Amino acid sequence: MQKNLDNNNKKINYVIYGAGRMGQSFSISEHSNEYTMCAYCDASKDKQGSSIKGYPVISKEELKDFCDSYSVEMIIIGIGDHNVKEKITEELQGLLGKDIAFKDFNDMFFSYTNEWVLVKELLSSRVIPNTIGAAFCESCFAYFVDAGTPLVDKYVEKGQNCIAIFPRLDDAEWSFAGIENLKRLYTTIQSYIENGVTCVSQCNKALNNCHIGTCFNLGYEMTYIPYDMDFGTERKNIVIQSTPMMTHLYIKGVRKEDESVDTVFDDEMRSNIDFYIGSDYSCDYIVKNSSGWENKVVRLGYPRMDKIFQVMNSEMQVPNEWQDRLNGKTVFFSALYNVEPYLELFPKDNGRRVLLWRPHPLELRNTEYVERIKKFEEEYEVIIDLLPNYYVASSVSDALISNVEVSLNLNYLYYQKPILLILKDSQIGDYEDQAWYMAMYKASSREDIEKFLCMVEKGEYIDKESLDSYRKYMTMGFDGHVCDRIYEFVRCRVTR
Repeated sequence: MQKNLDNNNKKINYVIYGAGRMGQSFSISEHSNEYTMCAYCDASKDKQGSSIKGYPVISKEELKDFCDSYSVEMIIIGIGDHNVKEKITEELQGLLGKDIAFKDFNDMFFSYTNEWVLVKELLSSRVIPNTIGAAFCESCFAYFVDAGTPLVDKYVEKGQNCIAIFPRLDDAEWSFAGIENLKRLYTTIQSYIENGVTCVSQCNKALNNCHIGTCFNLGYEMTYIPYDMDFGTERKNIVIQSTPMMTHLYIKGVRKEDESVDTVFDDEMRSNIDFYIGSDYSCDYIVKNSSGWENKVVRLGYPRMDKIFQVMNSEMQVPNEWQDRLNGKTVFFSALYNVEPYLELFPKDNGRRVLLWRPHPLELRNTEYVERIKKFEEEYEVIIDLLPNYYVASSVSDALISNVEVSLNLNYLYYQKPILLILKDSQIGDYEDQAWYMAMYKASSREDIEKFLCMVEKGEYIDKESLDSYRKYMTMGFDGHVCDRIYEFVRCRVTR
């Protein structure tokens, strides 16, 4: 059943070009007071003729007649690749003429969010120095920006001339990360600017005239450095490990169907970067699984290690509403995507245990989802953790319940607390012989999970000595001085 396409209403009728993940993420209902969604348009023949959310998917060849028939006044371009987007927009403008308005997806996605206007102003109106000592190439995800702040702070402390370069303002990552992420990121950008760090997006044309000494990649992938930009002949590219997932996430089907260690750490990437700085485990893994990296990896640790060290040695401010529910109970922390199958293990008012659950931030973009999970607190001994980061939950918990796809696992190792991995029926991967996997307990049944819960409650840890030997390797260099080592390495070995 197709939606009723009423061309007599007074709202602005629009079509979304691009029926992929980006186009489908647009909140149609949120914009329904002023705009009327009419259709998706996509180049994929597999999608053409079908419907998504009740709206037809039409071809580019059908678009002109469709716009005429339904008085379409606006096209929203839901394509993430900037170059493809420019090409498609130019083609559609020639096809449809000047009477149709073309809107940037992010501008429409965040049209009711004041922070988007503020972020664009902060990243677009900066005066960029001609010579810059260090450029920190960031992602749009506040979680990963936060992971790199200790290194940025170190360069500020040393009086270095710094710049933070964020993705283009039309990049799909902005809208994919969501509104709550944008609000957190806005606060971080403000803080950077107040501390003297110039913040810009990659679309700032003034970047083309800069001479940069060192470009640091601080995103979760190694592609945030604009390798094609000319920042001078002295420029060095350094990838900083931002998350422990840089290695074991490369499981077939989790990210990209054809992705592997070899396709990520390939010859092209090796030629693009001068050094990869990370933990002993991460560097050892890369060298073992991809040839030619022996002289590229530097085992110094990664910046989030300093953040965790600082947090562990600071007093955490536990929310008042948590304290009574945590008092006297064994606290289990989890960041599982789907925690519902395990909620019955935490019955209401059981008096022994409580689950502190942190939903994935990307899921919080859905208001219906948020309303549904809030009911968990009423029905079970569960606290929903919606704090800006996981540091409080990590500090007050006694153990972590997780699976192989959650990056928090490896950061939680630093807390010296037990971790349980719930294994799926069929898990495809190459991680079984890796140290992080060997440092954790495993469960493949409900009975196994219950045994782990009881073990933690009693404080009697099975095979603790064996697990700790792997944990020790995984946490090498955890001393609060990672960023000191990185700064000195770059000063003495890279920019001397």
